[in-house]
Formats: sequence, structure tokens, C-alpha cells
Amino acid sequence: MSYKLSILIITYNHEKYIQKAIESVRMQKFFYDYEIIVADDCSNDNTINIVSQYKAIFGDKLKIFSNPQNLGITKNYESAFSKCSGDFIAVLEGDDYWNSDMKLKLQMDFLINHPECSMVFNKIIAVFPDNSNTAIQQFPDNVAYLLFNTSDLVKNNFIQNFSGCMYRASAIRNIDSSLYNMLVYDWMINIVVSQYGLIGYLPQPMSVHPVLVSGTWSGRSELEQLAIVLNCLDKYNSFLNYRYNSEFMENKDTIYRRINEIKKITG
Repeated sequence: MSYKLSILIITYNHEKYIQKAIESVRMQKFFYDYEIIVADDCSNDNTINIVSQYKAIFGDKLKIFSNPQNLGITKNYESAFSKCSGDFIAVLEGDDYWNSDMKLKLQMDFLINHPECSMVFNKIIAVFPDNSNTAIQQFPDNVAYLLFNTSDLVKNNFIQNFSGCMYRASAIRNIDSSLYNMLVYDWMINIVVSQYGLIGYLPQPMSVHPVLVSGTWSGRSELEQLAIVLNCLDKYNSFLNYRYNSEFMENKDTIYRRINEIKKITG
């Protein structure tokens, strides 16, 4: 049976980073059929011009879509997912990159061999402005893979980044369109996708997320980030009809404890 992968690159004003992102796609040792979907959310810099230069390399496999007006991250993902025609979807945000040429092959092989999984993610490395780095996922390295379920992810958002993820496209297409009427990040989309199968984890560090001082998320203080998550928790809980209420409440308690710790430190 033949399979097709959609490589979805999400961009918005990523002219400083997009070349590295696309080069990390170009280096992949990958033998399945694929397409590259670039979904640009009305960038006002040179992002699209840089991406367009790769038409000469990828030809018709590269499809570029630029929104005539800014949709925002949630609606841009909704639009972008709808343009993917593959059996699987790998996401790469335009300011991230993959640091292993086996990333796509290992993930796609895993999903083909594990039909019980709706998605898979790999260890993601966060790189800070001082060039220090840390693994986002603190799981054992001496395993072939790990499996998680929705309850695990609701209690703790251990993925935290789209660029380490590959999805079974059928799960993405099953997402209720009303989800995109909320402000949703990777966490909630991953929670919903996990309704259709287990979450696989590969311990290889194959994705890099530069933590940008000017980032829409990383540019906020920890208190601001926690406040946003708290606001999302109740909305997500309601969207899921409170099926995971105890897990959401456990997560909320953890956040309140962390907020109190910060306030004690800062006085």
C-alpha cells in the first residue's frame, strides 16, 4: 500500500528563520510520496519570497498559500489542515527546524506500524537566546517508544510544540470545526486528536524550537503564560463536555501552586 505525507509549514513573518526550516525538510531521507504545504498568514516581510525560491527545487510538490488578510494562528491552522491531501500530516512551524534527516521516515514508519496511534511526537530541544538548550520532554532515553493517552496529556502538556508532531490525517479531519472558533494552541489540538488513538513518543531528539525573546508565547512572562493557560483550561474542559474534568482540575491545581511560588519569590 502506498502512503502520502503532507508536510505542513506554518509561517508568519519568519524571514529570519524560514530558510533553515525548509532546508531541514530538504535534507530528509524520505522515500514516501509527499507534498509541502506552506500556509502563510499574510506576512509583511520577505517570507513568501524566500519560500518561492524553493519552487525550482521541489517543483509541484511545493504548494504556497498566503492569506490575503491575517487570520490568526487558530484559523490559519484550520485553513492549512484543509489543504493537506496526505494520509499523514507533519507540522513544522516556520521558526523551528528539524535536526535529524530521519525525522519524517521514523515517524511515518511508526504510525504505519502502530495503527492504534493517532499521532506521534519526538523529543524536542528548546534552544534559548544564550545558546543553552534543554529537552522539553523529560522521558527516559532507553526506550524504543512510549505510549500516552488523552488523560495523560490533559494532566500535563508534555508535547508543547507542533514541530515535533506527525498526525494521522483522518484524526485531523475529524476535528469539529467549532474548535477553531476558540483560541487553541498545539495542546488542545493534540488532546482532540488523541480521542482517535494513542499518542506515540520517540526518544530521538529530532526537532529544535528556538525560544525567541520576541515570540508571541516565549516573549511573555511565566505569570502571563500561566494566566493564559488557566483561561484556556475551563474552555477546553467545556468543549470536551467535562469528560476529563478531574484531569483538568489536577492541572489547574498545579498551575495555582506554581503561581503562588512565583509570587513568593518576586514578593
